[in-house]
Amino acid sequence: MTLVQVQILDGRGLIWDAAEALLLRRAHRIVGEAVGALSNLKHRSAAHGLPILLLPEEVTLALKKGWIQLHAVRLIGYQEAHVSQSDTQQSSQDILALRDRRALRIPVNHGEPSHSVLSDRIAATWNSPVTVTDQQRFAVFQDLHHQGFYLTAGAKFGADFLAYPGDPMGYHALYCVRVVAADARMGALQLGAALRGAHAARKHLVLASVHPHAGIHDDALAQVKYVTFAPAAQFGA
Repeated sequence: MTLVQVQILDGRGLIWDAAEALLLRRAHRIVGEAVGALSNLKHRSAAHGLPILLLPEEVTLALKKGWIQLHAVRLIGYQEAHVSQSDTQQSSQDILALRDRRALRIPVNHGEPSHSVLSDRIAATWNSPVTVTDQQRFAVFQDLHHQGFYLTAGAKFGADFLAYPGDPMGYHALYCVRVVAADARMGALQLGAALRGAHAARKHLVLASVHPHAGIHDDALAQVKYVTFAPAAQFGA
């Protein structure tokens, strides 16, 4: 099985290969979010390209399932883009990294003259989830993913996740999922605000709670409880 290469940078998981990102999306329902700029578009805020930024929960689940391989990038040095190989002062280690395709040449400037950054891939570690809140978020994410949902970040709608019945490219999200502690108390005003936000976006509000002792290696299917709020008249046309 082909392992998708995920770069760990400042505690975030990034995919730089479009084909690998598509594989992870189609085969395993790991969506991520395109966060790169597209230089050929006038309005860069309207569309984004590579890299694909993965949620921490997506990285944790994909790593647990054996779908991805993590790496970090180590800076080797700089090189002028148009200097011949014979004139380039590179160490044997740098040349070996380039030959084995473990190094990346990243243009710094778009115009002339330009330089390249020489970097090498090294092994990386992943420590999330760390806090109890992170563990609860992952337990909910894992459970919903197991049920067949596609999941994305839900901060735009005041939630932890948005749950889709199919690929977000072809479906609208059905649920705004908020992860709450099992013993948490939610006031009427707070609940009302969450309901208005979700229902105004034509989505059901879901409150998800996790057993206090549930962890990353536990059976999340038996640990997560849901309460769903739908409008009395459903959603009008």
